[in-house]
Amino acid sequence: MKMKSILFLAFFLTNLLLGTTLFESNCYSEECYALTQKNEKKTIPCFPGWWNRMQASIEGKAFFILDNDKTDYDIARLDGIFTLELEKKWEKSRLFVKPFVIGDTEDLSKGVVDLWENTAEERPILDLEEAYFDFSISNLDLRIGRQIFKWGKGDLFNPTNNINPTDFTDLFDSRTIGINAINADWYLEPFVLEAIFVPTFTPSRLPLNDSRFSLVPDSFPGTINPRILPDNDIEHSQFGLQASVSKGTWDASVNFYYGTNDFPAIVLENDLSATPMYVRERILGLCLEKVQESWILRAEGAQFFSDTDYLDSYFQYKLGFEKKCKFLDTDKDLITEIYYIGEKVTDESKYSPEINNTIQQSMLDSSSFNFSDFQLDRLLSDSLIGKLGFNFSDYLKLKLGFAYRFDSEDYYMQPKLEWEPSDNTIASIGFDIFEGPRNTFFGKYKDDDRLFMSLKRFF
Repeated sequence: MKMKSILFLAFFLTNLLLGTTLFESNCYSEECYALTQKNEKKTIPCFPGWWNRMQASIEGKAFFILDNDKTDYDIARLDGIFTLELEKKWEKSRLFVKPFVIGDTEDLSKGVVDLWENTAEERPILDLEEAYFDFSISNLDLRIGRQIFKWGKGDLFNPTNNINPTDFTDLFDSRTIGINAINADWYLEPFVLEAIFVPTFTPSRLPLNDSRFSLVPDSFPGTINPRILPDNDIEHSQFGLQASVSKGTWDASVNFYYGTNDFPAIVLENDLSATPMYVRERILGLCLEKVQESWILRAEGAQFFSDTDYLDSYFQYKLGFEKKCKFLDTDKDLITEIYYIGEKVTDESKYSPEINNTIQQSMLDSSSFNFSDFQLDRLLSDSLIGKLGFNFSDYLKLKLGFAYRFDSEDYYMQPKLEWEPSDNTIASIGFDIFEGPRNTFFGKYKDDDRLFMSLKRFF
């Protein structure tokens, strides 16, 4: 085993076995607290100084492939993540900073984040998830800096949530990427008007081409050319507008976004090389939510207008519900969240690769290279997705996430057990399971089923 793998294993086991936090101070402050999983304030050891609140977490993750047919890749990977949250409050303003450090045993992380043009293909070791200053003027809230936005309802897939890119370095253990933006919220009871301006473009980070979950199959006969990114100037800036209203048991919002698709269109050249290209798009979205006793009904849709012939224009929608109830006659909670994701192409792409050589075309067909795989935001069209949860107690929970694609008959499942032994510790163990025909998205990873474990401690 590589020396860095041994170090990461030591990190993980230390985090697992230690009964005390790794960093402590004898100074306590009434303003220094952590929020437990029950959202209760808990005074914690903290560092004295200028900040009102300082909280950190350390997390160890371990992934083990169950059937390692792909011998070019390691059978196991260890990740270590250190996150720090700093907050300073004044009467009508606040400063919040959230840096994190991530490392792994497969060299998936490299360097330090570029705070302005965050376009690196490899995830940075030192990153800044959020860092913003916000202040209030009457019924107007302004926020400037690196931010994460969430449009739409529910924790699962949202067609209208198109502001932030996503880090898919590990395709099935992703995280949202913060972006530099100016955000304004104007409160006009019962309405809220929101405006977002994003001066620079940040693409979603796709799996590296030489990694286990690469979107490019090993049998692809060509090469992947350097990406074509838009210029980071005012002409290529992005903006979004949203109006939302809450009335009784109803929530509704309508939004508009104009910017660059953070997933690339793939242009295939005559020499069988492929060029990822990022193109402009306009999105008009609508979201409805109705709370009815123990039911939450949700409907969400977005019309995507492509500004190029390389991508379709299409309407994507989500219909489903969330329900919480008692399991049979017990006091145990059963939580169900199920949605159907559908899509209707409204203007088909005019682009088709010009491959004149029949031998090259045969090679391309046999490689199972799929242009649409790079459009991860359209991966779940005509799919049933969901999450089932059973709470043995407030501290022990069993969850099952799943996605089934009807058109290609492939699926992904993630059973997971979560345990909270204390207010500042969360542990989990589970599986990532893939199944389907070899030429489908999930089916091509059927030899990559894996066991994962994680332990996260707050201090």
